[in-house]
Amino acid sequence: NDLKRMQQEQQEYELRYHKDVCALPFQQRAPHMTLHFCKYSGLVAESHERHDPEVLNGAIADIFINCAAGANIFSFSLSNKIPFADNEGIEAFEDLGKIHSDYTKYNSNEPF
Repeated sequence: NDLKRMQQEQQEYELRYHKDVCALPFQQRAPHMTLHFCKYSGLVAESHERHDPEVLNGAIADIFINCAAGANIFSFSLSNKIPFADNEGIEAFEDLGKIHSDYTKYNSNEPF
C-alpha cells in the first residue's frame, strides 16, 4: 500500500542523506527525533499565532515524514497499525472517526 511504500522510501532517504543520524545508537536516534517533533510543535504554534497556513502546511508535512522516520527507528510498520491505510473510502475526517470506532472495538486489548 501507499503508506508502506512511503515508509520504505523514507528509510532509504534517511540512509542516503542522514547517514550520521542512522549511525547513532538507538538511544540517541529516538531523542533526536523527539527534538524534531518539538521543533514542529513550535512551528504549529507559530503558524497559529501568525495566521500563516504556509508555515502550518510545511510543519504538517514534516510531522508526517518524521512519523515515518520515527517508526522506522522502532521497526514499527505504520500500515499494519493504521486501520485506514488501505482504505480508499477516506474522504473526510468523519470517515476516520467511523473507522477508528470499528478498529477500537476490534483491537481493544492489543497494545499499540
